[in-house]
Amino acid sequence: MPQTNPPPLLGVTADSIPAFLTSKNRWGLWQAIWSEKRKKYDKIPKGPQGYGISTTHTAKWCSYETALAALPTNKIFAGIGYLMTGGDGLVGIDMDKCVTEGVIAPWAQEIVDKVGSYTEVSPSGNGIRIFTEGRIDFD
Repeated sequence: MPQTNPPPLLGVTADSIPAFLTSKNRWGLWQAIWSEKRKKYDKIPKGPQGYGISTTHTAKWCSYETALAALPTNKIFAGIGYLMTGGDGLVGIDMDKCVTEGVIAPWAQEIVDKVGSYTEVSPSGNGIRIFTEGRIDFD
């Protein structure tokens, strides 16, 4: 089977990320590796110097500012990400395959409107992520 060309990833829109996310030292960077089998990118967590990090061990996590500053310094980085592991007073909602040619599907837009919090298009360009203050008692 011939290899498909991986789709381009959207860049980071840093000025739109709210303080309730940027004020916490729960950030890392990620490397995008195309999975031909799954037809999507695997996002490998990395630290600012390019080393691997764990999403469950906080020792190598960094500030938003550190992650953002490191993004252009290493070609392996595809983006930055907030590490949502464990209770931190935030809840994430991840909706896949709900954006087509930049238009959010009506069912997904209804959820975005009801939650009323920071929302971003996923790096693939075809999904939505919502971050809101709240609590879920399990990871």
